[in-house]
Amino acid sequence: MEIDNNRYKRKKLLNICYNILFGYFISQIATFIAKWLGLTSMEYSRMVLYAIIVISGTLVFILAIFLKKTITIKFAKIIFILQSFLFLCMYTLWVYDLNEIRILGLFFALVALTFELTFTTLKQSLFLSMGTAIIQLSVTYYAIYHGNQAGSFSHELFFIGSFIPSFMGISIISWQVNKKHGVIREARNSLAMMNEKLTVANRELERVNKMMMIDMEIASYIQASIFPKEPPKNSGWDISFSFWPLTNVSGDFYDFYYRDERLAGMSIFDVSGHGVSSALITMFAKPMVFRLFDTMHGEPLGKVADSINESIFREITRTDNYITGIILRFKGNEIEYINAGHPELLIKRGQGGDVTAAEPGKHSHRGKPLGIFNSGNSYESVTFRIFRNDIIMLYSDCIIETPDKSGEKYGMDRLMKSLGDAPDGSSRDILNYITGKYHEAINRNDINDDLTIIIARKTE
Repeated sequence: MEIDNNRYKRKKLLNICYNILFGYFISQIATFIAKWLGLTSMEYSRMVLYAIIVISGTLVFILAIFLKKTITIKFAKIIFILQSFLFLCMYTLWVYDLNEIRILGLFFALVALTFELTFTTLKQSLFLSMGTAIIQLSVTYYAIYHGNQAGSFSHELFFIGSFIPSFMGISIISWQVNKKHGVIREARNSLAMMNEKLTVANRELERVNKMMMIDMEIASYIQASIFPKEPPKNSGWDISFSFWPLTNVSGDFYDFYYRDERLAGMSIFDVSGHGVSSALITMFAKPMVFRLFDTMHGEPLGKVADSINESIFREITRTDNYITGIILRFKGNEIEYINAGHPELLIKRGQGGDVTAAEPGKHSHRGKPLGIFNSGNSYESVTFRIFRNDIIMLYSDCIIETPDKSGEKYGMDRLMKSLGDAPDGSSRDILNYITGKYHEAINRNDINDDLTIIIARKTE
């Protein structure tokens, strides 16, 4: 801002100098024409001498302004005083030498002051205008009464008096114009300062954003490292899954549990909310569920869910988050099933069979989400039989909540139909068909949640 202010002061002083030269050239052209027409007795040599003095003095001022690195208020005042002194001195000599047409000086003084209108303050304008009027009056009196020049003092006094209101008006207009310029300049300076602050803030924001992106990548890498990358193999099940986080980190998590190198269960969970806060909860919730599922393998699954809920409740009691989920425990041809406020597990019986929700018509087994105080109510597990080529499907609610291209939710009916219409084949073939139908119906930009789908086909 100091640089801009210094540039403004320099430009203002230079404009005053340029206007002096311009005004002086006009006045001298008029003087030469008057001499050529025989209207004044002023000698050509005097015109040349005055021109040399004015031009040389003004060029010195211009050079000093260019050489001065910092234009201080004191320096600007000195330049103005020296310029004014040069102007008034040369004006005195010029008006006296005009002789018969001394009154011409008033016209050019008025023109000169008008040129300086936007570059002088009220005091400066009054000083120049009143100084010019006083010099005009003094020179006229001296020229007529002591210099034996022709003219009527009373007539010229009348003209001088007539010009004074114009000089005063110019000074007032100059003050008003400069005041408005000052307001505009202050506004421009304020905008420049704001822009500078915004630039600094933007750089800082970019730096912080870059650091956040790095942190998010690290968080994503850490979270991904604790999630299963491949489905279980040779476990009596053909399993495929798809996992699409909305951002780098996810509030969905899933897991597979083993006992004696056999698949003993699997789960899917969905933490409320999105982004970092949900992802942080998955970081401690997933290993906690794994530990309790493993250590409590002899306990009913409902009791396992109670212990999970108590542990999670202690950890997230100060947050507004909760966790929905499904836990499955495999026992030969039976599956023990716990639902903690999560969308129902879907079952397709055999090849080309019907698709139903687990335990259709029963809702008492569906407990509250995890992390919510249960008031002594335990989770209820249900057990159902599973046979060779039966298919089970676990999913997060994103797939049924996403609006289709007409604005309607994709919904449970379409999901069940896509599972029912899926071709007989591997779990990957079935998963690809289901996700293909889903993406045909929706706009990808409308997906606003993490999406996880697990397809498991019984092979034994």
